[in-house]
Amino acid sequence: MPIKYKQLLTSAMQMILHHKYLWFFGLFSAFLTGGFSYRIDDGSFLYNWQQLQSTGIFDLSIFSKITELAQVNPTGLIVQASILIAVIILGLFLLWLAIVSQGALINSVSKIDSNKKTDFSDGLQAGKKHFWAIFFFRVLERVVIVALLLVVLVSAFAALAVSQQIFIRLIYYIATVVVIILIFLLTIAVRYAISYQVIKDLRFIESLQVGFWLLKRNFLASIEAGIIIFAVSFVLGFLVLMLLAAAVIPFAFLLFIFFKLAFNAVLMAVLITGIITLFILIVIIGGILGAFNDIYWTLVFLQVAKNNPKSIIRSVFN
Repeated sequence: MPIKYKQLLTSAMQMILHHKYLWFFGLFSAFLTGGFSYRIDDGSFLYNWQQLQSTGIFDLSIFSKITELAQVNPTGLIVQASILIAVIILGLFLLWLAIVSQGALINSVSKIDSNKKTDFSDGLQAGKKHFWAIFFFRVLERVVIVALLLVVLVSAFAALAVSQQIFIRLIYYIATVVVIILIFLLTIAVRYAISYQVIKDLRFIESLQVGFWLLKRNFLASIEAGIIIFAVSFVLGFLVLMLLAAAVIPFAFLLFIFFKLAFNAVLMAVLITGIITLFILIVIIGGILGAFNDIYWTLVFLQVAKNNPKSIIRSVFN
């Protein structure tokens, strides 16, 4: 029988409401599932590429620039190097936390769904245990996505070079659609593989093979699940924007009043309070939405791995 998506979404919401520590994991796990984007028409790719080339990292002239800066302004070099090292350390820590959080979410949802005892510490330990496996899954996913996007980029340059030929542009549009579909399927297969790794504790290659096999066996059901969570996320995102706009309106009104009355001290207090409130709301909502996405896909995995459900389309035709 098909997946009961209404029941599945309700279960995901109940987990979020009753296990609020999942918000923390969801906030950082969202860094890994934030999707992908690329822009070609506005020249942003070429601009970023030129900026990277200007640093001299490809022709190794960057080392001579560092030497010159050390001779002219050694203090500035030390400050810039310290900032760079701090940013790198912070980035690595956030990457570690994001990967651990995704493993923790999958482990926690699996145990909650099976009525097993679990908590924040148990999820964190599971995430740390499977850190390297999840890391290599995500690296493999990103490498394949970049390769596929390069195909679109090459076709885009070809289309722009011969803009008068409709056939070339048609090839570009077809390549874009095909790449988007492939990336969509790849993310689902990797998600299944990660779930197998965390829940079943399989080996890396075995998890990867079973993940793609599970996608093949439940192809239509997986596509339906992806379309449904995309639609739900779109609606939730719209509601979140409306909520944030509603939260900003009172502070904007107060700022306008105190600005007119020239109460600078109160104006600054209202501004700081508004910024802090908005930041807290964004963090909480981001954690909830991130947790909701991971909970949903974990529940989908548990159903397709156990029951081999039929797709709604196939059930209708049957």
